[in-house]
Amino acid sequence: RDALVSQDILNLRHFPLIGPSTSIPGIFHGAYYYYLMAVPYYLGSGNPLFAAFFIVLISSFTSVIGYFFAKNVFNSTRCGILYAVFIAFSFEYVLYSRWLIHVSFSVPLTLASYFMLWKYSKMQKGTFLIAFFLLASFASQFEMILLPQFIFSLVILYLFKIVKNVQIKDL
Repeated sequence: RDALVSQDILNLRHFPLIGPSTSIPGIFHGAYYYYLMAVPYYLGSGNPLFAAFFIVLISSFTSVIGYFFAKNVFNSTRCGILYAVFIAFSFEYVLYSRWLIHVSFSVPLTLASYFMLWKYSKMQKGTFLIAFFLLASFASQFEMILLPQFIFSLVILYLFKIVKNVQIKDL
C-alpha cells in the first residue's frame, strides 16, 4: 500500500496530503512518510528490501542520539555507551526498526526532540526549544499518539519552571 503511494509520487500522478490511517477512523498520520519513502523506492528501483534497509539505516541513528543524550544527562561517557548498547540490542526495537511502517521514523525523532529539550533546560537557549518543537512535530507526523506526550511534557516542564521566560523574539 505504501509502496504504491510512493510510486504514484515518483510518477507524478498523486501527491497525498494525508498519510496512513490510524486505528481511529477519520484520523490520519502525516504524509511525510510517503514522501520520505519515495527516495529509497526511487534509488532501489521499487525494491522493498532497499526501502527496508533505508529504514534500518535511519533507525540506527537512534543509538547515536541515545549515546549523546545519556552522555549529557548523566555527564558520563560510560553511561552514554551503555545506553546506546541497550538501544542497539533492544529486542523490540530491532524487530520494530525492520518493518516497512511509518512508526519507525518516530523513535529517533522522539529521542532527538527530548535531547533538545534537555539541552534547553540546561542552557536556556531558544534555539534548542525551537529544535524541540520541530523534531517533536515531525515525530508526531509519523506517530500521532506522541502529540499528547509532547504537550504533557511541556506542561510539566512549565509547571516546574524548567521551561520559562520564553519570549517571542527568542523564537
